[in-house]
Order: sequence, then structure tokens, then C-alpha cells
Amino acid sequence: MATAHERYALLESVGTWFDGRSARPREVVVRFGEATLILYDEAGVPQAHWALASLRALHDTGGRDTLVLVPDQDSDERLTLNDAEMIGAIREVCPELMRRKAPRGSLRRIILWGGGAVGSVLLIVFVLI
Repeated sequence: MATAHERYALLESVGTWFDGRSARPREVVVRFGEATLILYDEAGVPQAHWALASLRALHDTGGRDTLVLVPDQDSDERLTLNDAEMIGAIREVCPELMRRKAPRGSLRRIILWGGGAVGSVLLIVFVLI
């Protein structure tokens, strides 16, 4: 079995997974695939496949020895890893791990506020002076 990371034929670790539907954390085995992280329960049944290209890291107060991942920025699922080797491999393979999506409606908000500012200046210059 090949992995996305060239140094490893097989790379797996234990993590804590929150499925986004219940508040109960679940211990899972996280396995590095060719283009995905695969989360297995204790019986070895796959519970989730997360595309490496869409993985995002959340800012966590746990420090560098902990990594909290989500499958994409809009997901309620999250995975906490403490294995330094797995964290290092994920950071190497996923260069956009810390990239954030612009908040929805940002451009519209900028245009509205900019238009309001221009309108205020025009009102001051042409009506009040």
C-alpha cells in the first residue's frame, strides 16, 4: 500500500475524532492513504475518508505537539492528533493546511461600506458646505 508521503509505505496513528453529529469523542486509527486520510474505528471499519487537498488545521492552544484537523473549513467534524511523526508528515504533504477561506459576503460588505463612505464625503462637500 502506498501513501501520499514518499518516505512511508504505511503510516498510521491514533487520534480523537469528533464526528460532528454527537458530542462524544471517538478514538480512531488514522491511516495515511495515497490522497486521503482514512479514519478507522476500533473494529477496523472505515468511518471517514478525508481528502488531503482539502484538509485544514484549526488554531489550537495545545501547542506544536497537537494538531486539530477538519476535512474542510465548513465541516463540523474534527480530528485531534498528538503523534509527532504523523503531524510532520501531514504538514509536509498539505502545504495549504493553514490557509483560510475569505468569509462569505466579504466583497459585498467592502463595496457597501466603501460606497457609504464616498456618499458621506459627497454629501458633506456638495450639500453641507
